Amino acid sequence: NKSLFISDIHFFHKNINVFEYEKRKCFTDKPKEFFEQQKSEEVNNEMKEIDKRMMDFILESILSEEREVEKVYFVGDFFFNFNTHKYKTYDYDFKLIEEFMNKIPYKKILILGNHDDLDFFKSTEEDHFYKKIFDEINFLESYENDKELVLITHYPIWFTETDSEQNYKREQSNPAFEKIDMLIRSRIKNIDKKITNIHWHIHSSPLEKKLEWVEYVNVSIENFL
Repeated sequence: NKSLFISDIHFFHKNINVFEYEKRKCFTDKPKEFFEQQKSEEVNNEMKEIDKRMMDFILESILSEEREVEKVYFVGDFFFNFNTHKYKTYDYDFKLIEEFMNKIPYKKILILGNHDDLDFFKSTEEDHFYKKIFDEINFLESYENDKELVLITHYPIWFTETDSEQNYKREQSNPAFEKIDMLIRSRIKNIDKKITNIHWHIHSSPLEKKLEWVEYVNVSIENFL
């Protein structure tokens, strides 16, 4: 129990309060219809307050018990559509995010999600905001021993497989994630041990498409609310 996991935070995302209202309404006293007003300063201000309450919830959860913690994994979509241009121009208090992360006394690792800055590794900016708040940034991580293989990915394994009855369409996925998914599936095809996939992306929705020999663990924030 040396690692903690959370995902799907979606800082700055207005519509997440509509899509996941039943789960996230504990952070606001506003009705769902309130967040459907797309151009409202009142909505923007409430979003910022929700983000603050969410930070308090996360911190309290992380620090509430004495644990032998070494790492906290943010398994994708920490922000919503973050990029360096938005960082420089968006009306948001990024210092609040930085202060929040500085209060977490453990190693902080971001597993990149589709709404994070996927061009981070191409960036030449030494002052990229991600470098201020995360100790490591990767597309995936894995741990393995004699009995188990643990894969930490933003998308659940097999999300790229095309199926007319599912929403897992190749055209909806980023090529980087599709490549990762295909490499993982080729690697685990003949592994004779327990496989656990720690993921998110689907928020509170049930995972309808699974590999039978994989145990899926959804660590979306909605599943902790």
